[in-house]
Amino acid sequence: MSDPNTKFDINSVEVLTPNLKRRLSGVTATIARLVPIQADQISIAAIGPGLPAGLPHISISRLFLLPKQKLRVWHARRNTEMLLGLFLRHMVRLNLALLFTSASQRHHTRFTRWLISKMDDVIATSEKTAAYLLQPASVIHHGIDTERFCPCSDQADLRGNLGLPNGVLIGCYGRIRHQKGTDAFVSAMIELLPAMPDHHALVMGRATQSHAEFLTSLKQRVADAGLSDRIHFLPEVPVDQMPAWYQVLDLFVAPQRWEGFGLTPLEAMSCGVPAVATRVGAFEELIVDGKTGNLVAPDDVPSLTAATREYLEEPDMRRSSSIAAREHVVANFGLEREAAKIIGVYRDLLDAPVLRCQPRLFSLNTLIKRLEFQFEKRLPGSSVQERSADTADLMQELAGKTVSIVGNARALGNGNNGADIDLADIVIRINRAPRPAKKSHGLKTGWLALATDLPIAQARKLRPNRVLWMSPKTKRIPFWAIGLPGFFVHPQTQWQRLNDQLQSPPTTGLMIIDLIRSSDAKTVKLYGFDFFASKSLTGRRDASQVPHDFSAELAFVSDILANDPRFHLIPSSG
Repeated sequence: MSDPNTKFDINSVEVLTPNLKRRLSGVTATIARLVPIQADQISIAAIGPGLPAGLPHISISRLFLLPKQKLRVWHARRNTEMLLGLFLRHMVRLNLALLFTSASQRHHTRFTRWLISKMDDVIATSEKTAAYLLQPASVIHHGIDTERFCPCSDQADLRGNLGLPNGVLIGCYGRIRHQKGTDAFVSAMIELLPAMPDHHALVMGRATQSHAEFLTSLKQRVADAGLSDRIHFLPEVPVDQMPAWYQVLDLFVAPQRWEGFGLTPLEAMSCGVPAVATRVGAFEELIVDGKTGNLVAPDDVPSLTAATREYLEEPDMRRSSSIAAREHVVANFGLEREAAKIIGVYRDLLDAPVLRCQPRLFSLNTLIKRLEFQFEKRLPGSSVQERSADTADLMQELAGKTVSIVGNARALGNGNNGADIDLADIVIRINRAPRPAKKSHGLKTGWLALATDLPIAQARKLRPNRVLWMSPKTKRIPFWAIGLPGFFVHPQTQWQRLNDQLQSPPTTGLMIIDLIRSSDAKTVKLYGFDFFASKSLTGRRDASQVPHDFSAELAFVSDILANDPRFHLIPSSG
Protein backbone atom coordinates (compact mmCIF):
# COMPACT_ATOMS: atom_id res chain seq x y z
CA MET A 1 0.00 0.00 0.00
CA SER A 2 1.22 3.47 -0.85
CA ASP A 3 3.12 5.41 1.82
CA PRO A 4 0.86 8.35 2.74
CA ASN A 5 3.91 10.50 3.47
CA THR A 6 5.31 10.12 -0.04
CA LYS A 7 4.96 13.31 -2.05
CA PHE A 8 3.70 13.13 -5.60
CA ASP A 9 3.92 15.39 -8.61
CA ILE A 10 0.49 17.01 -8.95
CA ASN A 11 1.01 17.72 -12.65
CA SER A 12 1.59 14.02 -13.37
CA VAL A 13 -1.67 12.84 -11.79
CA GLU A 14 -3.66 10.64 -14.18
CA VAL A 15 -6.82 10.06 -12.14
CA LEU A 16 -8.88 12.52 -10.11
CA THR A 17 -11.45 11.08 -7.72
CA PRO A 18 -13.67 13.78 -6.16
CA ASN A 19 -15.56 13.60 -2.87
CA LEU A 20 -17.82 16.65 -2.69
CA LYS A 21 -19.46 15.87 0.64
CA ARG A 22 -18.01 16.76 4.00
CA ARG A 23 -20.07 14.28 6.05
CA LEU A 24 -18.95 10.63 6.18
CA SER A 25 -20.78 8.57 3.57
CA GLY A 26 -20.45 5.36 1.60
CA VAL A 27 -18.69 7.22 -1.20
CA THR A 28 -16.19 8.71 1.25
CA ALA A 29 -15.50 5.26 2.72
CA THR A 30 -15.06 3.77 -0.75
CA ILE A 31 -12.51 6.41 -1.75
CA ALA A 32 -10.67 6.00 1.55
CA ARG A 33 -10.43 2.23 1.01
CA LEU A 34 -9.47 2.22 -2.65
CA VAL A 35 -7.15 5.18 -3.24
CA PRO A 36 -4.25 3.96 -1.04
CA ILE A 37 -4.22 0.65 -2.95
CA GLN A 38 -4.65 2.24 -6.37
CA ALA A 39 -1.91 4.79 -5.69
CA ASP A 40 0.64 1.96 -5.89
CA GLN A 41 -0.38 1.25 -9.49
CA ILE A 42 -1.49 4.56 -10.99
CA SER A 43 -1.02 8.24 -10.17
CA ILE A 44 -4.31 9.11 -8.47
CA ALA A 45 -5.44 11.94 -6.23
CA ALA A 46 -8.59 12.55 -4.20
CA ILE A 47 -10.32 15.92 -4.18
CA GLY A 48 -12.62 17.55 -1.66
CA PRO A 49 -13.34 17.62 2.09
CA GLY A 50 -13.98 14.90 4.65
CA LEU A 51 -11.20 12.56 3.53
CA PRO A 52 -8.70 10.84 5.85
CA ALA A 53 -5.31 12.41 6.30
CA GLY A 54 -2.58 10.78 4.24
CA LEU A 55 -4.50 10.23 1.01
CA PRO A 56 -2.92 11.72 -2.13
CA HIS A 57 -4.93 14.92 -2.34
CA ILE A 58 -5.44 17.98 -4.56
CA SER A 59 -7.48 20.97 -3.48
CA ILE A 60 -10.31 22.07 -5.76
CA SER A 61 -8.54 25.39 -6.40
CA ARG A 62 -5.46 23.56 -7.74
CA LEU A 63 -7.57 21.92 -10.45
CA PHE A 64 -7.68 25.20 -12.32
CA LEU A 65 -3.88 25.25 -12.53
CA LEU A 66 -3.38 21.76 -13.96
CA PRO A 67 -1.87 21.49 -17.47
CA LYS A 68 -4.85 21.37 -19.82
CA GLN A 69 -3.65 19.12 -22.64
CA LYS A 70 -2.83 16.07 -20.52
CA LEU A 71 -5.64 13.48 -20.50
CA ARG A 72 -6.89 12.56 -17.03
CA VAL A 73 -9.76 10.46 -15.72
CA TRP A 74 -12.36 12.24 -13.58
CA HIS A 75 -14.07 9.51 -11.52
CA ALA A 76 -17.38 10.83 -10.19
CA ARG A 77 -19.73 8.96 -7.86
CA ARG A 78 -22.38 11.67 -7.30
CA ASN A 79 -24.41 14.09 -9.46
CA THR A 80 -22.48 17.08 -8.12
CA GLU A 81 -19.22 15.44 -9.11
CA MET A 82 -20.44 14.66 -12.63
CA LEU A 83 -21.55 18.28 -12.95
CA LEU A 84 -18.17 19.60 -11.79
CA GLY A 85 -16.41 17.28 -14.24
CA LEU A 86 -18.47 18.67 -17.11
CA PHE A 87 -17.70 22.22 -15.98
CA LEU A 88 -13.97 21.50 -15.81
CA ARG A 89 -13.99 19.89 -19.25
CA HIS A 90 -16.11 22.39 -21.14
CA MET A 91 -15.49 25.66 -19.31
CA VAL A 92 -12.02 25.29 -17.78
CA ARG A 93 -11.03 23.14 -20.80
CA LEU A 94 -9.23 20.42 -18.88
CA ASN A 95 -8.82 17.30 -21.01
CA LEU A 96 -10.90 14.89 -18.92
CA ALA A 97 -12.29 11.44 -19.57
CA LEU A 98 -15.45 11.41 -17.46
CA LEU A 99 -16.27 8.22 -15.54
CA PHE A 100 -19.26 7.66 -13.26
CA THR A 101 -19.89 4.86 -10.76
CA SER A 102 -23.57 4.19 -10.13
CA ALA A 103 -24.65 2.35 -6.98
CA SER A 104 -28.31 3.35 -7.09
CA GLN A 105 -31.05 0.78 -7.63
CA ARG A 106 -33.86 3.04 -8.73
CA HIS A 107 -35.00 4.93 -11.79
CA HIS A 108 -32.91 8.06 -12.20
CA THR A 109 -34.31 11.56 -12.53
CA ARG A 110 -34.21 13.22 -15.93
CA PHE A 111 -31.33 15.43 -14.76
CA THR A 112 -29.30 12.45 -13.56
CA ARG A 113 -29.95 10.60 -16.82
CA TRP A 114 -28.70 13.64 -18.72
CA LEU A 115 -25.55 13.81 -16.62
CA ILE A 116 -24.85 10.10 -17.09
CA SER A 117 -25.37 10.43 -20.85
CA LYS A 118 -22.47 12.90 -20.93
CA MET A 119 -20.03 10.49 -19.28
CA ASP A 120 -17.41 8.68 -21.35
CA ASP A 121 -17.85 5.48 -19.36
CA VAL A 122 -19.97 4.08 -16.55
CA ILE A 123 -19.37 1.51 -13.80
CA ALA A 124 -22.23 -0.18 -11.94
CA THR A 125 -21.66 -1.78 -8.55
CA SER A 126 -24.06 -4.66 -9.31
CA GLU A 127 -26.06 -6.21 -12.13
CA LYS A 128 -29.23 -4.84 -10.53
CA THR A 129 -27.76 -1.35 -10.59
CA ALA A 130 -26.74 -1.75 -14.23
CA ALA A 131 -30.33 -2.65 -15.13
CA TYR A 132 -31.45 0.86 -14.15
CA LEU A 133 -28.98 2.54 -16.53
CA LEU A 134 -29.84 3.51 -20.10
CA GLN A 135 -26.34 2.76 -21.38
CA PRO A 136 -23.98 -0.20 -21.02
CA ALA A 137 -21.87 -0.30 -17.88
CA SER A 138 -19.01 -2.38 -16.54
CA VAL A 139 -20.17 -4.20 -13.40
CA ILE A 140 -17.54 -4.04 -10.66
CA HIS A 141 -18.64 -5.21 -7.22
CA HIS A 142 -17.37 -3.52 -4.11
CA GLY A 143 -14.63 -5.40 -2.33
CA ILE A 144 -13.38 -5.56 1.24
CA ASP A 145 -10.05 -5.93 2.99
CA THR A 146 -9.95 -9.70 3.55
CA GLU A 147 -6.80 -9.41 5.68
CA ARG A 148 -8.61 -7.23 8.23
CA PHE A 149 -11.92 -9.05 7.95
CA CYS A 150 -10.80 -12.60 8.68
CA PRO A 151 -11.65 -15.39 11.14
CA CYS A 152 -10.06 -15.12 14.59
CA SER A 153 -8.03 -17.88 16.21
CA ASP A 154 -9.69 -17.72 19.67
CA GLN A 155 -13.34 -16.72 19.51
CA ALA A 156 -14.00 -17.41 23.20
CA ASP A 157 -11.18 -15.12 24.31
CA LEU A 158 -12.35 -12.35 21.95
CA ARG A 159 -15.89 -12.61 23.29
CA GLY A 160 -14.58 -12.27 26.82
CA ASN A 161 -12.61 -9.15 25.89
CA LEU A 162 -15.73 -7.59 24.38
CA GLY A 163 -17.90 -8.53 27.36
CA LEU A 164 -20.09 -10.90 25.35
CA PRO A 165 -21.70 -14.15 26.54
CA ASN A 166 -20.73 -17.62 25.34
CA GLY A 167 -23.09 -19.75 23.29
CA VAL A 168 -24.34 -19.03 19.80
CA LEU A 169 -24.33 -15.36 18.72
CA ILE A 170 -26.47 -14.00 15.89
CA GLY A 171 -25.70 -10.48 14.65
CA CYS A 172 -27.53 -7.77 12.74
CA TYR A 173 -25.36 -4.68 12.13
CA GLY A 174 -26.02 -1.37 10.43
CA ARG A 175 -28.24 1.68 10.71
CA ILE A 176 -31.32 1.01 12.84
CA ARG A 177 -34.38 1.96 10.82
CA HIS A 178 -37.38 0.41 9.09
CA GLN A 179 -35.64 0.39 5.69
CA LYS A 180 -32.89 -1.78 7.14
CA GLY A 181 -35.39 -4.34 8.46
CA THR A 182 -34.13 -4.22 12.05
CA ASP A 183 -37.68 -4.89 13.24
CA ALA A 184 -37.85 -8.03 11.09
CA PHE A 185 -34.68 -9.33 12.75
CA VAL A 186 -36.09 -8.58 16.21
CA SER A 187 -39.32 -10.39 15.31
CA ALA A 188 -37.37 -13.47 14.19
CA MET A 189 -35.29 -13.46 17.38
CA ILE A 190 -38.36 -13.09 19.60
CA GLU A 191 -39.79 -16.21 18.00
CA LEU A 192 -36.58 -18.28 17.98
CA LEU A 193 -34.69 -17.50 21.18
CA PRO A 194 -37.17 -18.79 23.81
CA ALA A 195 -36.52 -22.36 22.58
CA MET A 196 -32.73 -21.78 22.36
CA PRO A 197 -31.51 -20.77 25.82
CA ASP A 198 -27.80 -20.58 24.93
CA HIS A 199 -28.38 -18.24 21.96
CA HIS A 200 -28.01 -14.45 22.00
CA ALA A 201 -28.72 -11.76 19.39
CA LEU A 202 -26.68 -8.60 18.84
CA VAL A 203 -28.23 -5.52 17.26
CA MET A 204 -25.49 -2.99 16.58
CA GLY A 205 -25.80 0.36 14.90
CA ARG A 206 -26.89 3.95 15.16
CA ALA A 207 -30.43 5.28 15.07
CA THR A 208 -30.53 8.88 13.93
CA GLN A 209 -32.87 11.29 15.67
CA SER A 210 -35.64 10.68 13.15
CA HIS A 211 -35.48 6.94 13.90
CA ALA A 212 -35.09 7.18 17.70
CA GLU A 213 -38.73 6.29 18.25
CA PHE A 214 -38.32 3.22 16.07
CA LEU A 215 -35.42 2.03 18.24
CA THR A 216 -37.38 2.69 21.43
CA SER A 217 -40.29 0.60 20.14
CA LEU A 218 -37.94 -2.30 19.34
CA LYS A 219 -36.47 -2.27 22.83
CA GLN A 220 -39.97 -2.22 24.30
CA ARG A 221 -40.97 -5.25 22.22
CA VAL A 222 -37.91 -7.14 23.44
CA ALA A 223 -38.66 -6.19 27.06
CA ASP A 224 -42.28 -7.28 26.69
CA ALA A 225 -41.05 -10.65 25.42
CA GLY A 226 -38.78 -11.01 28.46
CA LEU A 227 -35.66 -11.17 26.27
CA SER A 228 -33.80 -8.02 27.27
CA ASP A 229 -30.94 -10.18 28.59
CA ARG A 230 -30.79 -12.17 25.32
CA ILE A 231 -31.30 -9.55 22.60
CA HIS A 232 -28.61 -6.92 23.10
CA PHE A 233 -28.74 -3.42 21.59
CA LEU A 234 -25.18 -2.16 21.18
CA PRO A 235 -23.92 1.28 20.12
CA GLU A 236 -22.18 1.87 16.82
CA VAL A 237 -18.42 1.31 16.98
CA PRO A 238 -15.62 2.85 14.84
CA VAL A 239 -14.98 1.21 11.49
CA ASP A 240 -11.56 -0.09 12.54
CA GLN A 241 -13.19 -2.11 15.36
CA MET A 242 -15.80 -3.81 13.20
CA PRO A 243 -13.82 -6.97 12.26
CA ALA A 244 -13.81 -8.13 15.88
CA TRP A 245 -17.60 -7.80 16.09
CA TYR A 246 -18.04 -10.06 13.09
CA GLN A 247 -15.46 -12.55 14.35
CA VAL A 248 -17.47 -13.25 17.52
CA LEU A 249 -20.58 -14.26 15.54
CA ASP A 250 -21.88 -17.66 14.49
CA LEU A 251 -24.46 -16.26 12.06
CA PHE A 252 -25.13 -12.89 10.48
CA VAL A 253 -28.57 -11.69 9.37
CA ALA A 254 -29.14 -8.88 6.85
CA PRO A 255 -32.92 -8.30 6.83
CA GLN A 256 -33.03 -5.15 4.69
CA ARG A 257 -36.15 -4.08 2.84
CA TRP A 258 -34.03 -1.93 0.49
CA GLU A 259 -30.29 -1.60 -0.02
CA GLY A 260 -28.04 0.13 -2.52
CA PHE A 261 -25.26 -2.45 -2.36
CA GLY A 262 -24.72 -3.71 1.17
CA LEU A 263 -21.24 -4.59 2.43
CA THR A 264 -22.20 -6.14 5.78
CA PRO A 265 -22.82 -9.71 4.50
CA LEU A 266 -19.45 -9.59 2.69
CA GLU A 267 -17.68 -8.44 5.85
CA ALA A 268 -19.35 -11.20 7.85
CA MET A 269 -18.59 -13.94 5.30
CA SER A 270 -14.99 -12.77 5.05
CA CYS A 271 -14.75 -13.44 8.80
CA GLY A 272 -16.09 -16.95 8.23
CA VAL A 273 -19.68 -16.15 9.27
CA PRO A 274 -22.56 -17.44 7.09
CA ALA A 275 -25.17 -14.83 6.17
CA VAL A 276 -28.95 -15.02 5.92
CA ALA A 277 -30.09 -12.06 3.82
CA THR A 278 -32.98 -10.68 1.83
CA ARG A 279 -32.98 -10.47 -1.96
CA VAL A 280 -32.23 -6.75 -2.13
CA GLY A 281 -29.24 -4.65 -3.09
CA ALA A 282 -26.42 -6.80 -4.40
CA PHE A 283 -27.04 -9.60 -1.88
CA GLU A 284 -28.07 -12.09 -4.57
CA GLU A 285 -24.75 -11.45 -6.31
CA LEU A 286 -22.72 -11.75 -3.10
CA ILE A 287 -24.22 -14.78 -1.37
CA VAL A 288 -24.25 -18.28 -2.85
CA ASP A 289 -27.69 -19.43 -1.72
CA GLY A 290 -27.48 -22.65 0.29
CA LYS A 291 -23.67 -22.61 0.37
CA THR A 292 -22.40 -19.39 1.98
CA GLY A 293 -25.78 -18.44 3.43
CA ASN A 294 -29.47 -18.26 2.61
CA LEU A 295 -31.55 -15.73 0.66
CA VAL A 296 -35.18 -14.88 1.37
CA ALA A 297 -37.70 -12.38 0.08
CA PRO A 298 -37.63 -8.91 1.68
CA ASP A 299 -40.27 -8.16 4.33
CA ASP A 300 -41.03 -11.89 4.72
CA VAL A 301 -40.49 -12.48 8.42
CA PRO A 302 -41.64 -16.13 8.42
CA SER A 303 -39.11 -17.03 5.68
CA LEU A 304 -36.37 -15.05 7.42
CA THR A 305 -37.15 -16.88 10.67
CA ALA A 306 -37.16 -20.30 8.98
CA ALA A 307 -33.85 -19.70 7.19
CA THR A 308 -32.25 -18.48 10.42
CA ARG A 309 -33.62 -21.45 12.38
CA GLU A 310 -32.11 -23.88 9.88
CA TYR A 311 -28.62 -22.51 10.51
CA LEU A 312 -29.08 -22.33 14.28
CA GLU A 313 -30.29 -25.94 14.52
CA GLU A 314 -27.58 -27.38 12.26
CA PRO A 315 -24.04 -26.75 13.63
CA ASP A 316 -22.47 -28.84 10.85
CA MET A 317 -24.23 -26.67 8.27
CA ARG A 318 -22.87 -23.54 9.95
CA ARG A 319 -19.33 -24.94 9.95
CA SER A 320 -19.34 -25.93 6.27
CA SER A 321 -20.92 -22.61 5.28
CA SER A 322 -18.34 -20.76 7.38
CA ILE A 323 -15.50 -22.29 5.35
CA ALA A 324 -17.29 -21.76 2.04
CA ALA A 325 -18.14 -18.15 2.89
CA ARG A 326 -14.54 -17.22 3.64
CA GLU A 327 -13.24 -18.92 0.49
CA HIS A 328 -15.92 -17.28 -1.64
CA VAL A 329 -15.11 -13.75 -0.48
CA VAL A 330 -11.35 -14.18 -0.75
CA ALA A 331 -11.69 -15.54 -4.29
CA ASN A 332 -14.19 -12.98 -5.59
CA PHE A 333 -14.50 -9.87 -3.42
CA GLY A 334 -11.08 -8.80 -2.23
CA LEU A 335 -10.51 -5.05 -2.13
CA GLU A 336 -7.42 -5.46 -4.31
CA ARG A 337 -9.60 -7.13 -6.95
CA GLU A 338 -12.03 -4.19 -6.98
CA ALA A 339 -9.15 -1.71 -7.16
CA ALA A 340 -7.52 -3.58 -10.04
CA LYS A 341 -10.73 -3.79 -12.06
CA ILE A 342 -11.36 -0.07 -11.67
CA ILE A 343 -7.76 0.66 -12.68
CA GLY A 344 -8.44 -1.43 -15.78
CA VAL A 345 -11.24 0.99 -16.69
CA TYR A 346 -8.92 3.93 -16.02
CA ARG A 347 -6.29 2.43 -18.34
CA ASP A 348 -8.84 1.82 -21.09
CA LEU A 349 -9.86 5.47 -20.93
CA LEU A 350 -6.31 6.81 -20.78
CA ASP A 351 -5.20 4.59 -23.68
CA ALA A 352 -8.16 5.43 -25.95
CA PRO A 353 -6.82 7.18 -29.07
CA VAL A 354 -10.04 9.15 -29.53
CA LEU A 355 -9.62 10.63 -26.06
CA ARG A 356 -5.86 11.15 -26.14
CA CYS A 357 -5.78 12.75 -29.59
CA GLN A 358 -8.75 15.06 -29.23
CA PRO A 359 -7.53 18.68 -28.89
CA ARG A 360 -9.21 20.41 -25.97
CA LEU A 361 -8.07 23.99 -26.55
CA PHE A 362 -8.80 26.39 -29.38
CA SER A 363 -5.77 27.19 -31.47
CA LEU A 364 -5.27 28.95 -34.78
CA ASN A 365 -3.26 25.97 -36.02
CA THR A 366 -6.12 23.56 -35.31
CA LEU A 367 -8.62 25.86 -37.00
CA ILE A 368 -6.45 26.09 -40.11
CA LYS A 369 -6.07 22.32 -40.25
CA ARG A 370 -9.80 21.84 -39.90
CA LEU A 371 -10.55 24.29 -42.73
CA GLU A 372 -7.88 22.72 -44.94
CA PHE A 373 -9.43 19.30 -44.43
CA GLN A 374 -12.93 20.56 -45.26
CA PHE A 375 -11.59 21.61 -48.69
CA GLU A 376 -9.30 18.62 -49.14
CA LYS A 377 -11.94 15.93 -48.63
CA ARG A 378 -14.16 17.52 -51.29
CA LEU A 379 -11.49 17.47 -53.98
CA PRO A 380 -11.26 14.62 -56.47
CA GLY A 381 -8.18 12.45 -56.45
CA SER A 382 -6.21 10.60 -53.81
CA SER A 383 -5.43 13.35 -51.29
CA VAL A 384 -7.62 11.84 -48.57
CA GLN A 385 -6.51 8.34 -49.46
CA GLU A 386 -2.93 9.40 -48.77
CA ARG A 387 -3.85 9.91 -45.11
CA SER A 388 -4.96 6.30 -44.87
CA ALA A 389 -3.17 3.39 -43.27
CA ASP A 390 -2.26 0.62 -45.70
CA THR A 391 -4.57 -2.34 -46.16
CA ALA A 392 -1.57 -4.49 -45.27
CA ASP A 393 -1.56 -2.92 -41.79
CA LEU A 394 -5.14 -4.11 -41.24
CA MET A 395 -4.35 -7.58 -42.55
CA GLN A 396 -1.40 -7.88 -40.19
CA GLU A 397 -3.56 -6.80 -37.24
CA LEU A 398 -6.22 -9.39 -38.13
CA ALA A 399 -3.86 -12.33 -38.66
CA GLY A 400 -4.66 -15.17 -36.24
CA LYS A 401 -7.29 -13.12 -34.39
CA THR A 402 -10.88 -13.88 -33.48
CA VAL A 403 -13.26 -11.22 -34.79
CA SER A 404 -16.81 -10.14 -33.90
CA ILE A 405 -18.57 -7.97 -36.48
CA VAL A 406 -21.60 -6.34 -34.88
CA GLY A 407 -24.39 -5.23 -37.19
CA ASN A 408 -27.26 -2.99 -36.26
CA ALA A 409 -30.27 -5.29 -36.64
CA ARG A 410 -32.87 -4.34 -34.06
CA ALA A 411 -33.44 -8.01 -33.20
CA LEU A 412 -29.94 -8.26 -31.71
CA GLY A 413 -31.23 -6.29 -28.73
CA ASN A 414 -33.48 -9.22 -27.80
CA GLY A 415 -30.60 -11.63 -27.27
CA ASN A 416 -27.80 -12.27 -24.80
CA ASN A 417 -24.79 -12.24 -27.10
CA GLY A 418 -22.87 -9.45 -25.37
CA ALA A 419 -20.43 -11.62 -23.44
CA ASP A 420 -19.64 -13.69 -26.53
CA ILE A 421 -19.13 -10.54 -28.63
CA ASP A 422 -16.62 -9.16 -26.13
CA LEU A 423 -14.62 -12.42 -26.08
CA ALA A 424 -13.27 -11.69 -29.57
CA ASP A 425 -9.80 -10.25 -29.99
CA ILE A 426 -11.20 -7.53 -32.29
CA VAL A 427 -14.78 -6.24 -32.08
CA ILE A 428 -15.87 -4.27 -35.14
CA ARG A 429 -18.91 -2.01 -34.85
CA ILE A 430 -20.69 -0.18 -37.63
CA ASN A 431 -21.70 3.47 -38.13
CA ARG A 432 -23.58 4.84 -35.10
CA ALA A 433 -22.77 1.54 -33.37
CA PRO A 434 -25.54 1.47 -30.76
CA ARG A 435 -24.88 -0.50 -27.58
CA PRO A 436 -28.25 -0.50 -25.82
CA ALA A 437 -27.25 -3.12 -23.25
CA LYS A 438 -24.14 -4.99 -22.24
CA LYS A 439 -25.94 -8.35 -22.27
CA SER A 440 -27.05 -7.99 -25.90
CA HIS A 441 -24.27 -5.96 -27.53
CA GLY A 442 -21.24 -6.10 -25.24
CA LEU A 443 -18.98 -3.19 -24.38
CA LYS A 444 -15.77 -3.58 -26.36
CA THR A 445 -15.01 -1.68 -29.57
CA GLY A 446 -11.81 -2.36 -31.47
CA TRP A 447 -12.59 -1.02 -34.92
CA LEU A 448 -15.35 1.39 -35.92
CA ALA A 449 -16.44 1.17 -39.55
CA LEU A 450 -18.10 4.42 -40.71
CA ALA A 451 -20.00 5.47 -43.79
CA THR A 452 -21.60 8.49 -42.20
CA ASP A 453 -20.52 11.35 -39.96
CA LEU A 454 -20.46 10.59 -36.25
CA PRO A 455 -20.35 13.19 -33.46
CA ILE A 456 -17.19 13.17 -31.40
CA ALA A 457 -19.26 12.66 -28.24
CA GLN A 458 -20.50 9.31 -29.57
CA ALA A 459 -17.01 8.31 -30.65
CA ARG A 460 -15.74 9.10 -27.14
CA LYS A 461 -18.22 6.60 -25.70
CA LEU A 462 -17.26 3.88 -28.18
CA ARG A 463 -13.51 4.53 -27.89
CA PRO A 464 -12.39 2.65 -31.03
CA ASN A 465 -8.73 1.81 -31.51
CA ARG A 466 -9.07 2.22 -35.27
CA VAL A 467 -11.57 4.06 -37.49
CA LEU A 468 -12.29 2.80 -41.01
CA TRP A 469 -14.01 5.10 -43.51
CA MET A 470 -15.93 2.79 -45.85
CA SER A 471 -17.93 5.20 -48.05
CA PRO A 472 -16.77 6.72 -51.36
CA LYS A 473 -18.37 9.98 -50.14
CA THR A 474 -15.27 11.32 -48.44
CA LYS A 475 -16.81 14.72 -47.78
CA ARG A 476 -18.59 13.15 -44.79
CA ILE A 477 -15.39 12.07 -43.03
CA PRO A 478 -15.37 13.66 -39.55
CA PHE A 479 -12.33 15.77 -38.74
CA TRP A 480 -11.73 14.02 -35.41
CA ALA A 481 -11.21 10.67 -37.17
CA ILE A 482 -8.19 11.66 -39.25
CA GLY A 483 -6.13 12.39 -36.14
CA LEU A 484 -6.46 8.82 -34.85
CA PRO A 485 -3.61 6.36 -35.33
CA GLY A 486 -4.51 3.70 -37.86
CA PHE A 487 -7.20 5.76 -39.63
CA PHE A 488 -8.13 3.86 -42.79
CA VAL A 489 -9.94 4.89 -45.97
CA HIS A 490 -11.43 1.93 -47.84
CA PRO A 491 -10.34 2.05 -51.49
CA GLN A 492 -13.13 3.26 -53.77
CA THR A 493 -12.23 0.51 -56.23
CA GLN A 494 -13.38 -2.09 -53.67
CA TRP A 495 -16.66 -0.26 -53.15
CA GLN A 496 -17.20 -0.10 -56.91
CA ARG A 497 -16.46 -3.84 -57.30
CA LEU A 498 -19.15 -4.72 -54.74
CA ASN A 499 -21.57 -2.20 -56.23
CA ASP A 500 -21.19 -3.82 -59.66
CA GLN A 501 -21.59 -7.32 -58.25
CA LEU A 502 -24.69 -6.53 -56.16
CA GLN A 503 -26.17 -4.06 -58.64
CA SER A 504 -26.74 -1.74 -55.67
CA PRO A 505 -24.61 0.19 -53.16
CA PRO A 506 -23.14 -2.21 -50.56
CA THR A 507 -23.89 -1.68 -46.89
CA THR A 508 -21.07 -0.84 -44.50
CA GLY A 509 -21.50 -4.24 -42.89
CA LEU A 510 -21.06 -6.09 -46.17
CA MET A 511 -17.95 -4.09 -47.05
CA ILE A 512 -16.41 -5.03 -43.71
CA ILE A 513 -17.26 -8.71 -44.21
CA ASP A 514 -15.68 -8.57 -47.66
CA LEU A 515 -12.58 -6.86 -46.27
CA ILE A 516 -12.13 -9.36 -43.42
CA ARG A 517 -12.63 -12.30 -45.80
CA SER A 518 -9.29 -11.52 -47.46
CA SER A 519 -7.43 -11.59 -44.13
CA ASP A 520 -5.93 -14.44 -42.12
CA ALA A 521 -8.35 -13.94 -39.23
CA LYS A 522 -8.86 -17.12 -37.21
CA THR A 523 -12.65 -16.95 -36.80
CA VAL A 524 -15.24 -14.32 -37.73
CA LYS A 525 -18.65 -14.20 -36.04
CA LEU A 526 -21.42 -12.02 -37.46
CA TYR A 527 -23.92 -10.58 -34.98
CA GLY A 528 -26.89 -8.37 -35.75
CA PHE A 529 -27.07 -9.30 -39.44
CA ASP A 530 -30.60 -10.28 -40.45
CA PHE A 531 -30.64 -8.41 -43.77
CA PHE A 532 -33.49 -6.14 -42.71
CA ALA A 533 -35.74 -8.88 -41.40
CA SER A 534 -35.88 -6.44 -38.49
CA LYS A 535 -35.30 -2.72 -38.81
CA SER A 536 -32.05 -1.01 -37.90
CA LEU A 537 -31.66 -0.20 -34.24
CA THR A 538 -30.90 3.42 -35.12
CA GLY A 539 -33.44 4.03 -37.89
CA ARG A 540 -37.13 3.88 -38.72
CA ARG A 541 -36.93 3.09 -42.42
CA ASP A 542 -37.85 -0.32 -43.78
CA ALA A 543 -36.02 -2.23 -46.52
CA SER A 544 -37.88 -0.47 -49.34
CA GLN A 545 -36.68 2.93 -48.14
CA VAL A 546 -32.92 2.26 -48.18
CA PRO A 547 -30.71 2.02 -51.32
CA HIS A 548 -29.45 -1.53 -50.69
CA ASP A 549 -30.44 -4.91 -52.10
CA PHE A 550 -30.65 -7.11 -49.03
CA SER A 551 -31.55 -10.23 -51.00
CA ALA A 552 -28.33 -9.86 -52.97
CA GLU A 553 -26.36 -9.21 -49.76
CA LEU A 554 -27.88 -12.29 -48.11
CA ALA A 555 -26.83 -14.40 -51.09
CA PHE A 556 -23.33 -12.88 -50.94
CA VAL A 557 -22.91 -13.69 -47.24
CA SER A 558 -24.51 -17.13 -47.61
CA ASP A 559 -21.87 -18.00 -50.19
CA ILE A 560 -19.12 -16.95 -47.77
CA LEU A 561 -20.67 -19.01 -44.97
CA ALA A 562 -20.89 -22.07 -47.21
CA ASN A 563 -17.31 -21.84 -48.45
CA ASP A 564 -15.28 -20.27 -45.65
CA PRO A 565 -15.46 -22.24 -42.35
CA ARG A 566 -14.05 -19.30 -40.40
CA PHE A 567 -17.31 -17.34 -40.79
CA HIS A 568 -20.35 -17.93 -38.56
CA LEU A 569 -23.69 -16.09 -38.65
CA ILE A 570 -25.08 -15.88 -35.10
CA PRO A 571 -28.90 -15.60 -34.87
CA SER A 572 -29.81 -12.09 -33.73
CA SER A 573 -32.21 -13.22 -31.02
CA GLY A 574 -29.99 -16.03 -29.72
